[in-house]
Parts: sequence; C-alpha cells; structure tokens
Amino acid sequence: MGMRKTIWALLALLYMTAGLSAGLAAANGAAEAALTLREGAHAYAPSMELYRDAGGDMTLADIRSAHEAGRFERPAEGIPNDGYGAPVHWATFRIVNDTDRREWLLSVDYPPLDRLELYIVNADGEVVSELAAGDALPFVERPMPNRNYVFPLELPEGQTASVYLRAETEGALALPVLLSTPEGFAGKEQSVALLLGCYYGIMLIMIIYNSILAVSLRSKAYLYYVLINISTLFLYLTLNGTAYQYIWPNAEWWNNRAIVFFICLSHIAALLFTRNILNMKQDNPRLYKTFTGFVALETANLAVLAIDYPIGLQMSIYSIVVIQLLMLAACLMGWKNGSHTAKYFLFGWGAFMVGAMLSSMSDAGWLPMTWWTMYASQAGSAFQAVVLSWGLADHIQRMRKEKDKAVALMKESRRLADTDELTGLYNRRYVSHVFEASTRARPGRAVSLMMIDVDHFKKVNDTYGHEAGDQVLRELGRLMKSGFPRTDVLGRFGGEEFMVLLPDTTIEGARIAADRLIASVREQPFAHPKGQPLYCTVSIGVAQWKGGDETFLQLIRRADEALYEAKREGRNRVSVAGKAG
Repeated sequence: MGMRKTIWALLALLYMTAGLSAGLAAANGAAEAALTLREGAHAYAPSMELYRDAGGDMTLADIRSAHEAGRFERPAEGIPNDGYGAPVHWATFRIVNDTDRREWLLSVDYPPLDRLELYIVNADGEVVSELAAGDALPFVERPMPNRNYVFPLELPEGQTASVYLRAETEGALALPVLLSTPEGFAGKEQSVALLLGCYYGIMLIMIIYNSILAVSLRSKAYLYYVLINISTLFLYLTLNGTAYQYIWPNAEWWNNRAIVFFICLSHIAALLFTRNILNMKQDNPRLYKTFTGFVALETANLAVLAIDYPIGLQMSIYSIVVIQLLMLAACLMGWKNGSHTAKYFLFGWGAFMVGAMLSSMSDAGWLPMTWWTMYASQAGSAFQAVVLSWGLADHIQRMRKEKDKAVALMKESRRLADTDELTGLYNRRYVSHVFEASTRARPGRAVSLMMIDVDHFKKVNDTYGHEAGDQVLRELGRLMKSGFPRTDVLGRFGGEEFMVLLPDTTIEGARIAADRLIASVREQPFAHPKGQPLYCTVSIGVAQWKGGDETFLQLIRRADEALYEAKREGRNRVSVAGKAG
C-alpha cells in the first residue's frame, strides 16, 4: 500500500510540474508569435502548428512554403495528438533565446514513433541543424542515447530560430514536445526513471514469486498469471522505449511490431487465465467456447502481424475493447454464480480496463494526452497484477480447504466403513485387512488372535432390555481400548462377540493379555438398570497364527473353537488353541 501511494504521489508531482510548464508556455505562445526562452525557466512545452502530409512526400522546402501560405493549423491546447490519422505530420514553432544559455534539449516523449526528423532554420532561412531518430532506425543512430527522442539544440543568445519536426508512424501519432535545459531535462528524467523503476520492480516481484508458486504447486492458473505479467511487463518496456534502448537496440523490424505482439500475447494469457480460474468449462461451456475463439483470434493476429503490421495493429485496437469487456462480463457472471474469486478479478480487471481505455482513447486522439492518460494503463496493470495475485492466492487457499474437507470426508467415510457404529471398534473386514497386510509384509512374524464372547448376554437382554445390552457392549469396547496397546487391533466380530489381533505377540503373551482382560471385565460395572450395577464376565479363546498358508478364516476358526472350549469349561476363563507349529 505504501509503495502504491508513493508511485501516485510522484506521478501527481510530475504531472503538476509538466502542467505548470505547459501553462506557462501556452501563455507565452498566446502573447507572442514565438516561444521566448527566459532566464530562470528550465522547461517549456511549445505551442506548435501542425500540418498533415497525406502523401508523406513533402520536403522541408515544401513545408516551409505551406507554412508561409498559412496552411498549418494550430491545435487545441495540450499535446498535439492526431490518433491513427495520416502517417506523416509536420509541426513547427519559433524560438527566441532571451538567455545567455546556448545549449538546450528538445525531447519528444513518445517512443512508438517510427521516424522523427528535426530541422532548425535560423532567421536567415538557413538550415543549421538536421537530425533524425525513431524506432524504425537503429538505436545507435540517435543523437542522444535515451528511450525517448532527445535532440541537442544550440541557440545563440538573442537569436531567433524556427523548429520543424517531421513525424512518421504506422500507429498512433502524438507529439509531446518539451524544450528544456540539460538540468531541467535531467530532473524530469530522474522522476520518470523512479516511476518506471517502481513499476518494473513490482512486476518482476510478481513474476518471480508466482513463478516459484507455479512450479511448486504445478498450477496452470499460476502459469497463465505469470505469462500475463511477463507479456505486460515487456509490453510497457516496449511502449516506454526501455526495451529498444537496453534489450534489442538493433532489431528495428521487431521493435516496430513488439507492442502489438505483446498486446496479443497478454490477451491470450488473460483469456486462458480467466477461463481456467473461473472454471468455465464446467460452469459455463458457452462462455468457455467464446474465450477459446478469442484465443484463436489473437493467435492468428500474431501471424498477421508478421505479414502486415497495419492490419495487425487495427485488429489489436478493436480486440482490446472487446476482450476487456468480455473479461468484465465473465467476472460479473462468476460473481453472480457465487464465485468469491471473481470479486478479486472484477476489481483488478476493472481498474486495468479503465486505465487501458483512457490510454487507448488518448492514443486515438479522443482524449487529451496528459501524464494521467499516458500512464493510466500502466498504473492499472500494476494494480491489476497485485489484486490478481491476491485473488489467485485466495482461490488456491479455497481449493486447498475444499480438498482438505474432501480428504477429511473421505477419511471419515473410510472410518465409518471400517468401524462398528455401536462400539467404535473396527469391524471384521478391517481386522482381516490388517492381518493380510501384516503377515504379507513379514511372513515369519508372530501373530495371535483373541475371540471374546460376553457370557449369558441373551439373559442380559431378556432381563434388562436391549438398551442395557447395548450399554454393556459399548462399555466393553471402552474397556478394551484402555486395556490394549495401540498396536493391537480391536474389533467387534458380531453380536456379543469381539476379537483382538495382536501383532508380534506369541500365544503366551496373548494369554497373559486375555487373563488381564478377564479380570478387568469381572470388576467393571457395565450398566445400572433399575439402580443396581450390572456385572458381566467374558470367555476368551486364543490362537497363534501358524504361518505359511494358514488364512485369517482358518485362524478365526481355531480361536473360535478355543472360545467354545472355555465356555464348556464353565465360562469366565481363557482357553488356548495350542501353540503354532
């Protein structure tokens, strides 16, 4: 939050500074025919006259004649901007240097221009300076190494000069011209560099952090989100001229198409991301197909761009509006359908859409070009990146919670399937499964089994009722849980019969445990029907697994035979089936 406030504060300060300079210069232009440079001022935004060169073949001499004939037009106040009009424009203004400073800098802060030519004509009509730059020319040929177009001017004291600018581009045409001292230019560049550095830093942090999450979580949503941020970052690196200065200074053909390329790539990533995160394939198949169609359209535009840049540019301009509205509609529908994540995306896409609309309308000449409109989409994209990251984190967190709930429900279902509802002990199927797993893993281990039966249980039910009988079974289950270690597997065989599987226990150990259980049961009051404590006893049969091919069913049969032997001998006792072997 602090970083965002700092960025906006710096942007506001820069805007007010530029606006103040522009206002002063406008006042100058209104009062005088020429821009007068005075002591103490460090920056001027000249009031220019413009001429559309529809054929793009006029020479400087032709333009000077057209100017003398009054064929130039003075645009409305603000930065001259003809949008996507004629590909070639000329601009002119006069300068009177009323200072003792000879060295000045003229900058045009609009990197997407293909070619920009500067001509300085002195009062005698002589061309004293002729310079050229543009993103269709190698970066090393620029008069000064800067992401914008910066031309050094030498204006002798008291002299008057006419400035002619020829601007050519296949995209939007704007001429934010600033005449400044080297000190004023350095101060402006420092402020802009800080703003851009903050933006690039935010985007890089988002890319690196979420790339790690994409790999660790193996999430398509995070992968698409990272692709959005990468394409958006390179889009603005190109728009700001930074990429041409530092990344591909010798790739004129690519640099001229990079802006539209990254717009299309960011659209593809955004469509895939939204389609995935809002689960359209299941929740809204029709909208899913629409998004898929636009992915195909933007992919086709990448091919068109390589063949015919103007057509690719026009397709991209129209698709920006449609795709942003489509994103907004998808978020609204997701929110309406109860998607909590859609709220984040609505907020993020909405902010970016407003910024993108302002910048696009400014580029098209429908809105005045100011600092706010020039950087609106860039500020919106940074805000969107942060908000979408929050939304994605919330989405993943909710998915994890739903997964945890599903796992817990599955475990609970498995537990219910494996346990006896009345006593909470395992059922016969589960005990059998544990026996098979333990004997298969260690074929030579000692495994014993107890079969336990409540003595005269039918009499308990007949005398005290089935509710008292159920209470006896529940209490016996609790008693067994407290009397055996957790490594032993306690189960209810059925009715009043119980079983205990004792891994790594010989027949002697099993008998000792059975005797201990016999004593505990004998001393335990199980219920209090009619106010009187109810005591019960149990009979136990014990058998040890013989190993080899003996099955669990065969082991049960031997332990059960021992149990009936205990009952025949008078109950309330333990009977052993015999040692293994």
